[in-house]
Amino acid sequence: MPKESVVLSITSLLGWLKFSIFAVFYTNFIGQSIFKGDPNAAENSTALQHYNAGVRYGSWDLALCTLATTLYSIIVRQLSFYCNAKYVNAVGFLLISIATVVMAFLDNVVPVICLASMQGVGFASIFTLPFAILDSYREYFVVNLSNIICYFKLERRDKRWFLRDYGIDISILINSSLLCFIIISFAGRVLIAVTHSPRSAIVLSAGWL
Repeated sequence: MPKESVVLSITSLLGWLKFSIFAVFYTNFIGQSIFKGDPNAAENSTALQHYNAGVRYGSWDLALCTLATTLYSIIVRQLSFYCNAKYVNAVGFLLISIATVVMAFLDNVVPVICLASMQGVGFASIFTLPFAILDSYREYFVVNLSNIICYFKLERRDKRWFLRDYGIDISILINSSLLCFIIISFAGRVLIAVTHSPRSAIVLSAGWL
């Protein structure tokens, strides 16, 4: 497996871990840390009502993330044409990680929801840019679009990529999204149980990047 593909796969996995942790634990974070609710409180209690209200707000915010994902996905591919896709990916993740850390330590619902909506940019990036980067690798190592060269010259150029099936690398990137859910199903719950704070999961989601 080419080292470029290994690095890209690891980066994709970390990116999926970041956004999966956020998506899974965000509504719980809003309900407990922002609205000061308790999911284990007695039925019809104020604490449980606050928690349910926080979950509803969090669910609407995830819908805003979906809207941001849709809008950013329209321009991210064009943006990668003018700037290197790797830099667009890295800068986007860095800004979102900073926003996530800031959000984790706020108690006001309005700035938290605004910052959390930015996660949509990250979702659009992780769905598109790793595949754009993979495509640029294959173009660089296998196909030279500006100068068509023969099979033997291509083979001498880089056998690691020329003899490698495109579908294998795509499947690895896709499977990284599935592997991350197995990881967070253990790590996220253990972290919250140890720290007794849903904020820790949000901080962890920023820490992956």
